[in-house]
Amino acid sequence: MRPKKDEAFEQYRNLAEASLREALALDNDYLGHMLLAELLKENPQRLDEAEDHLNQAKALTANEDMLLTIEYGLGEIAMEQAQYQKALQHFQIVAAIDPTTAEAWYNIAETYNLLEQLEEAEINYARAIALEPKNIDYFTALSRMHMEHGQTSKACLVLEEGLRINSESAQLRAFLALAVAESGDYHKAEELLDEAELLDPELDMVELYRLLLNINKTRQLPAVNKTRQLPGRHKTKQATGLKNMKKRATKE
Repeated sequence: MRPKKDEAFEQYRNLAEASLREALALDNDYLGHMLLAELLKENPQRLDEAEDHLNQAKALTANEDMLLTIEYGLGEIAMEQAQYQKALQHFQIVAAIDPTTAEAWYNIAETYNLLEQLEEAEINYARAIALEPKNIDYFTALSRMHMEHGQTSKACLVLEEGLRINSESAQLRAFLALAVAESGDYHKAEELLDEAELLDPELDMVELYRLLLNINKTRQLPAVNKTRQLPGRHKTKQATGLKNMKKRATKE
């Protein structure tokens, strides 16, 4: 039996969809298509419908702010459908509309990463970092990519640069601890985790990385190496989902 809250929400969503469709029947307005697409995107089975309404909205406006939001939405849908080349095209249009938005270059970098085009991904992560160096997510995303491909020294350089700019970041210290542990410097890794814990005692990843560090240290013991195989390098694949871009809505 479905909870009453879920049933009420479903009824509200159905009413909202019906109202938007009635409004569009009276006035084929781009904003109505955008709102309906946003509603439809919540259902993974209706992404094609959402894409259709965004394309209709795109044909009805020349407002750059609206086009930016529409192209981002189309890119997001393509990502959900694992159509990465298609997503890349939409995110590149977003960057062309507003090249000063770090999020646009980050989305491009993420897509190139998923396409295994690492050089292009690195270039675009760097663009995002240059525009918004206080956003630690950009540093951690680039370092993850390097770690996944065995480029530990490059990952360390990225995270060290991030810490020079964001010296109070517990999260960057934790990521750097994982990276230096991969290079075998367990003492430095422990120091970084201690520093991260002091800065943010509630940071869950510290406990996880301590466990990984202990596993890696134990793996180096000859007796262990001869008797059992412990997990190898811990991969931290960047999630395919993207952060929500701040939508700038201005009236035409």
